[in-house]
Amino acid sequence: MKKYLFVTIFLMVGIVVYADITLNDAVKIAKTYFDIPSNFTNFSFNYNTYDHTGEWNLSWSSPQINDLSNGSLSITINASNGEIESMYCWNQSENQPKYAFPRISREQARETALSFLKKIIPGKINQLIRVNNSDQIVPLNLPQSYSFEWERSVNGILFPANYVEVSVDAQSGMVNRYQIKWSDQEFRYPSDIITPEQAKQAFFLNDLLKLEYYPVQNTHQSTAILVYSLFSSGAIDAVTGKPLQIEKGQWIDFGYFSNVINDQGKIAEKPHIVETEFMNRKMAVEDLKKIISIPPNLELTSANLSYNSYDSRLVWNLYWGQIKSKSGTITSIFAGIDAKNGSLDHLYVNYQGGDVKKPLGEDEAQKLAESFLKKAQPKYFEQIKLNPDSGYKPEGAYNFVYDRIVNGIPFPANTIQITVNDAGIVTSYGSNWSNTSFESTSQIIPLDRAKKIFLNYRPLVLYYVKINDQNNSTSTIKLVYLPEIKNPTVSNFLNAKTGEPVGWNGMPINNIGAYHFKDLNSTEYATYISYLGQAGLFGEYGDLFMPSKKIKVIDFLKNLLAIRDGIQYINSLSGSQIMDMAMYDDLVSRNVPNEYMTKDILSEIIIRFLGLKIAGRVYGYKNFAERLGILSGHSDITRLDAAVSIIKAIELEGE
Repeated sequence: MKKYLFVTIFLMVGIVVYADITLNDAVKIAKTYFDIPSNFTNFSFNYNTYDHTGEWNLSWSSPQINDLSNGSLSITINASNGEIESMYCWNQSENQPKYAFPRISREQARETALSFLKKIIPGKINQLIRVNNSDQIVPLNLPQSYSFEWERSVNGILFPANYVEVSVDAQSGMVNRYQIKWSDQEFRYPSDIITPEQAKQAFFLNDLLKLEYYPVQNTHQSTAILVYSLFSSGAIDAVTGKPLQIEKGQWIDFGYFSNVINDQGKIAEKPHIVETEFMNRKMAVEDLKKIISIPPNLELTSANLSYNSYDSRLVWNLYWGQIKSKSGTITSIFAGIDAKNGSLDHLYVNYQGGDVKKPLGEDEAQKLAESFLKKAQPKYFEQIKLNPDSGYKPEGAYNFVYDRIVNGIPFPANTIQITVNDAGIVTSYGSNWSNTSFESTSQIIPLDRAKKIFLNYRPLVLYYVKINDQNNSTSTIKLVYLPEIKNPTVSNFLNAKTGEPVGWNGMPINNIGAYHFKDLNSTEYATYISYLGQAGLFGEYGDLFMPSKKIKVIDFLKNLLAIRDGIQYINSLSGSQIMDMAMYDDLVSRNVPNEYMTKDILSEIIIRFLGLKIAGRVYGYKNFAERLGILSGHSDITRLDAAVSIIKAIELEGE
């Protein structure tokens, strides 16, 4: 029999929770698997429903008045079967250093993670396939963890929508994060599925790669390159042999570890340049009235002029509020008018209407939307095209998305969105339109060749995929051939002229990962240097550390800055940008030439890194570094000398 529990959540009205697992049961389960730290004396909970199931969210935390340490432990438990769905714990001491080397190795952490899984989900272990993430970067700043992931395999086929993740603290060796996503659904394996070769032929016969313009973020200027973009996931139904068809509002759950670059990059912001000539408020209001009608029950209550950094424009923001109530009508309007040319920037209409006897059809709504666009953006209307795959159907309305077209090619980073309700009223409008330069259409790789390049980069692999609807109320499992999902990152875009995969910024993908140095042998500090490689540092020669080679100032600064800011960010900077950052952070007192490192330069940089600049000036940077035991080596600093100085500095910082 189900147990009934009355709870009050967030001080709101009490609700009745129907669950097989009571709150007391959930607390007992949590304490069975996890030790609650003694200083976590504050307890709270709530009950949620998600994806047709209920769950208890339990939380223990330290009191705010505790100055010595703080932290929290959160555990989510399935209210139907008592399974632990997630756990996250953090605990920080007041005197915890900023940086530290791991106290346990990745192999030790992996054993801890496996032991944990055998205890918490013993019946699911044999369905898990470990995701190879040995190149995961483990930074030197705290808190610091190793992460391990597994994907579910059903009938020998990967199902990326189901996964398990375990993180182990690199200092304490304790599990500090756990998450599982698991579906209790039927997985069919039809006997008449198509072969991989047939799937490949289907990919070639259908337009699953499309030519688009894509924004590049390597300069302050807005530019766009031509790319071949994977359309609609590129999935081939393994039963029908045709591209997978999903309905509007549905989406494919590729899983937590898919690492697929599939979003349009953002347009780089341009310098703040404000127009000196612009229309006044009265003129902006008149221009808006040429596009929409303002009902008599509304009054202009606020107007302000703002700068739109996206495309360097001044916009009048106008708001009309209701001065007298009237049923079945518009109660407020918020609109933006370009202060230079009077075009519509944005529009939000609050319509409090009753039931519509005869709702609009989609075709009729689209005609109204396009009639509105001709008035609102006559300049842009000839440069846009409806994207049938990007719109959606909110309740009581239709939403349409129009892509910008340049040289006959879509530029999905620039769009116009418009919503028309069932009463035939435009209730929202928004556009993002950048002043972008577009590369020429010459020397584009032919489509057939692009398909071969793409499938060589990401061959078709048999997967189970989960298809969810818009509100996750229903889901289905499909067997498909899908372009392979690899680690650490794969892209849905190929440069249309070079055939190279491109990242979110439109540039060739640079997968930055850990380095596993193969030439340390019996090098002193070998273990610590391996941890530097694990953090993505000293990778100028890949998996060779090259201890006896000299090191340049810029390379040393790059590695030092990466300790604090992360190698992914620092690796995207030029040498001059790294030097600028080092000067801004006071690691160097001047623009040091990009020469090979010397004792004098190294001493100054490392002492400043430790925040001991004043003492360094008093005693002399070189003498002070030697007294602290940081400095060693000959006059020309080697990579080993540089690494050892960082190792000793981190150890000193942690004392």
